[in-house]
Amino acid sequence: MNVSVFLLLLALLSLIHAGLTQAKPVVKVTPDHRVFRGETVTLTCDIQEGRNIQWTYSWFKNRYNYYPYRTTTAEISFRADYLSDSGEYSCIGERSDSQRSDISAAVTLTVSGE
Repeated sequence: MNVSVFLLLLALLSLIHAGLTQAKPVVKVTPDHRVFRGETVTLTCDIQEGRNIQWTYSWFKNRYNYYPYRTTTAEISFRADYLSDSGEYSCIGERSDSQRSDISAAVTLTVSGE
């Protein structure tokens, strides 16, 4: 293999690698960003790139690991019983080969009293 072909292959591999690790997840909140105490909230970590890839999801609240902090499904649900459930939620996807996505932008959830 000549040097030009090798350099071209190396450049293509680094572009592919960069594309896989630069997936940017988006957190979606259901029913809304503002809920009342006692409502069930569902957070979805949506990674558009690599939809056919098996992801494991890590969840964060206010930049700290959130329980359940690792899931194999893109959704977590919880009952917002406390005002302290308010905060900024984000996620990261990790593939089976240990490649990680970027961290999502945080979404703000506000839990209101009655």
